[in-house]
Amino acid sequence: MNRVRHSRSAEIVFHWYIDRLLRKNFNSFVLLGAKPSHQQNRALLITPNHISWWDGFFVDRLRRVLFPGRKLHLMMLEEQIKKYPFFNKVGAFGIDPGRPKKVLGALQYTAEVLENGSNFAVVYPQGEIESQETPVLSQKAGITKIAQLAKSEFLLIPVFFKIMYKDKPKPELYAAVYTPLSSAQAGEYREYLQSCYMNFRALCERHYKTGEGSVISLL
Repeated sequence: MNRVRHSRSAEIVFHWYIDRLLRKNFNSFVLLGAKPSHQQNRALLITPNHISWWDGFFVDRLRRVLFPGRKLHLMMLEEQIKKYPFFNKVGAFGIDPGRPKKVLGALQYTAEVLENGSNFAVVYPQGEIESQETPVLSQKAGITKIAQLAKSEFLLIPVFFKIMYKDKPKPELYAAVYTPLSSAQAGEYREYLQSCYMNFRALCERHYKTGEGSVISLL
């Protein structure tokens, strides 16, 4: 089990690298809709859609801008942690989908992380990369299991990203953060996540075509 071992010096270098990479590759990174509000004393479980290898970079930048002070704990493939152990120092921990005991261990660790009200955990409900154009998100059972294992109540927050090309060489990156649900409502979360996702797709299309809507820069 690759538990997170945060290193402040590693985080400083990593954040500089992320910000430089995002500015180099994207024309803009904007939040569509309102800035999220939440209870400061509750841990957060962020559940983004999984559209590319960029996603961890997107999540970390969003965390630093919108949820400052929260400690990142992001679930990623264990094989990638072993290949790039540096990620363990900046907030990543591993899961091995092919080994049920290790899957349970990763879910138990996530539940443990969420007992600390200052933490910011990230789990991809889809479990793997899917097209950003899919109309229906795949959703595995991990979110519900984490809620069952957790000893403290936490907040579940839908987050979505979409990469859009317009009239410039570099693409636009859109994001949205939706109203949290309590982990006590985890049984309702599958339907809620899909509903938020459909809203996000419509929000992106409207902003892309008309430029309408509230926008907050994340870069």
